[in-house]
Amino acid sequence: MPVQFRCDGCQGKLSISRRKAGCQVECPKCGQPLTVPTGDAVADELTDLLVAAQSAVTADSRPPPRPAPPRPPAKRPVRLEDMPLFERPDFEKLLDPVAYTPAPLPLPLSDDGIPDRSSAAAPGHDPDAIILSRTTATLIVVAVVVLLGLAFAAGFLVGG
Repeated sequence: MPVQFRCDGCQGKLSISRRKAGCQVECPKCGQPLTVPTGDAVADELTDLLVAAQSAVTADSRPPPRPAPPRPPAKRPVRLEDMPLFERPDFEKLLDPVAYTPAPLPLPLSDDGIPDRSSAAAPGHDPDAIILSRTTATLIVVAVVVLLGLAFAAGFLVGG
C-alpha cells in the first residue's frame, strides 16, 4: 500500500511506494526536496485527523433523528382460489389416493324415473365405447410383449 502525503511547498498530494519511506525525493510539481514519511508518521497524521473529526461530531451532541420503521401493508383475507396450488391446505389430499375418493357418477334414468342399472356408462358417455378393466389391460400388455419376443426370436433364426 503506498504512502500518501502532501508536499510542504505546493501542498500537492503525493503517493509513493512504502519501500521508499524515509528516502529523499523531489516533488514532481514544484521540485522541492522532500523526505518520504514513514508509516508511523502517516499513522500519526491519520490519528490527528480522526481526533479532529470526533471532536467535530461531539460538538453537535444531538444524534440525527431516526426515520420511522416502515409499516407493513395491511393484510387482506386470502381466498383459497387465489393461493398457489402447492400452498393450499387441501393439497395433500390430492396426493393421497386413499383419502381422495371421487364421488360416484349418477346412473342414467329410465323412462319411469328409476336408475337404469343395465348400462354402467355415465351420462354423456358413448355407449359404443370400449372400457378396459385393469385385468384386461394387463393381459393385453403381456400378450404384446410375448408376441414381440416371438417376432424377435423368429427374426434371429431366419437371419442367422
